[in-house]
Amino acid sequence: MNCSCIQKAFDRRWFPTCIALLAMVFYASTVWGQEVEVRARIERDTILIGDQLNYIQEVTQDRNIRVWFPEYADTLTDRIEILERSKRDTAYLDNDLLAIRQSYLITSFDSGTYEIPEQPFRVESAAFEEVVFSNPLSLKVFSMEIDTTRAIYDIKMPYTAPIRFSDIWPYVLIALLAGMVVFLVWK
Repeated sequence: MNCSCIQKAFDRRWFPTCIALLAMVFYASTVWGQEVEVRARIERDTILIGDQLNYIQEVTQDRNIRVWFPEYADTLTDRIEILERSKRDTAYLDNDLLAIRQSYLITSFDSGTYEIPEQPFRVESAAFEEVVFSNPLSLKVFSMEIDTTRAIYDIKMPYTAPIRFSDIWPYVLIALLAGMVVFLVWK
């Protein structure tokens, strides 16, 4: 067996290079060992105009990492509105991992297909700082179909309410009093 590779590693010229390579491998393993996974999802990918659905952002991370969620005013994109946002829900997982979930109730009042772009999450630890992006999503908004061949009609026909004694007793009382007054005047 030829051991020239091992001999070169311990040679004075190659030794600093091997140490530098080992240091980079161990440094990269500590940085990449800190796990951050970001996912975005919606309950359905199609809705009618004005329907509401949940847009959910989920982060799985090491406990020693800080992750900042994106901040939104009242819109997710120019055509998708945020109606309400939930509090962040945190769960502790095995292997020193955290799962953080935030839900947004969203709607749209324009028909069409809208892209929810990748959302930036800022990640920071003692060793590094970076931005991680969620996956992009697509939402299709349909409008109500209108049959223009039919005439305009009521959705539900009007109905008459039944007449009860409680509805007519004031009129009966007034008629009896008027009849008594007429009878007394005549008598």
